[in-house]
Formats: sequence, C-alpha cells, structure tokens
Amino acid sequence: MNLILLQGTGPIPASGYMLCFIPLAAIVLGLIALFVYTDRHAGRPYLRFNPFVAASKTPEEIAARPPAVGETPAGPLGAPAGKTTVSGGQIGQTVAVPKSAVPPARTAPQPTPPANPPSDFGRVTGVDLPRVDQRPGSPELPVSKALDITYIEFDPPGSDLDGEYVRIQNNTGRAIELTGWTLHDGADKHVFTFPTFTLATGGEVRIWTKTGASDAANLYWGSRSAIWNNTGDTARLLDAGGKEISRYSYIGK
Repeated sequence: MNLILLQGTGPIPASGYMLCFIPLAAIVLGLIALFVYTDRHAGRPYLRFNPFVAASKTPEEIAARPPAVGETPAGPLGAPAGKTTVSGGQIGQTVAVPKSAVPPARTAPQPTPPANPPSDFGRVTGVDLPRVDQRPGSPELPVSKALDITYIEFDPPGSDLDGEYVRIQNNTGRAIELTGWTLHDGADKHVFTFPTFTLATGGEVRIWTKTGASDAANLYWGSRSAIWNNTGDTARLLDAGGKEISRYSYIGK
C-alpha cells in the first residue's frame, strides 16, 4: 500500500480566520446587547404612588402635580407622546397623616323615636292570647286591667275534687254583674252558670268544683268529680250574651 504524506502548504490566510471568528463575535455581541437592553428596562421605575403623600400636600400643590404615570417595558402608561413621567413618593418613604386629613368614622343612622307616642303604642287588641300556667314553683302571671281568669288550681294537694278552683279577678275599675255568665272547660263538657252575683271592684271570686255554700268570694260548681285535667286544659269565661271575655290555658304534668 502506498503512503500519502501531507505536507504543510503554508500559513492560513486571514479570510479563514474571519470565517470562523466573525459569527462567534456576532453571537457574543448579540448576547451582550440583549443583556444590556433587558437590564435597562429592569432598572426603570414602574408606577410608584404613595397615597399618603397627597395627605401632606396643599390642594394647590396636588393640582400642580402631573398625573401619576408609570413606565413599563411595553411603553408609558398615559404619558404624553414622547414623554414619560413618574409621580408619587419614594419607595419606603413614610409620611405622617394629619388628623384633619383623616375622614371621620361612619356610623349607622339611629332611628328617631316619635315625639309624642300614643299611650297604647304597641298594644295588641282584638286577640285573645292564652295564658300558660308556669307551675310548679313559679309565680303567677301578672293580671291585666280587665275581668280575667287569673289562676286555675288543677292539681291541689289531696283530693282534686276538694281542692280544684278557678279564680276570676275584677280589675275593670267598676263592679261587674255576672248573673247569667258561664264558665266552660276546654272540651265544653262542663259548664258553670253564674247565679245572681256581682263582683266588686278589685275583688276576686273562686269557683270551686265541689259542692258548698256560696258567698261573696266563693261559688261552687256542685260537680261530683274533678273537672280540670292534670295534663292541661283551657277555661273560658263568657258573658250572658255568649261573648268570650277571658280565656286561660295551662300546661299540666
């Protein structure tokens, strides 16, 4: 086999170096230009606005200041053509806000009460609300200013028949003629008809279930068995014309 020997042909011309190094230099310069360009925009201030600066300035100074405009890599925000302005305080700057510049706290408006409210303001009329006995151990409910059933002893100590009674009180300010009035239990199975009887002003009368001798404070139903259920019941007082005057309900055991 024949050997082929390569011998040097002489120095490499300058054009050869240029073909190798010019593209490399262009790449390096391009990278440098890119870094400088991006770094220039990265160092630019963006929208810097301190709201507390306005509180320390007079109205004339605020009116004379240019609008707060920021700079972004995409261009200015609202600045005139060819001009970019940045307004506001420096980053990290603190300003003491005067008390006169702090707006007062908002409070909810308070309703104004009527100047001369009527004496019966808020009173509900025409509705008979049942009274609930709060036994055992609780005080009796207050009595309204009317002729009312105020209490029912439905579970007395000992015999129910001997101790049961209904108490009616007159707070109308005048004597009330109860002749012909009736007292009913909740199921209307038992009806007591008042004999000739007048309940004095401020007076009270007890209608006993048992038999007895009536007087000015006690009337007797004459029943042979208990009337008022221990599990709960309702008493209704009707006048001689059948109009309901009072109602009393209780919750038993």
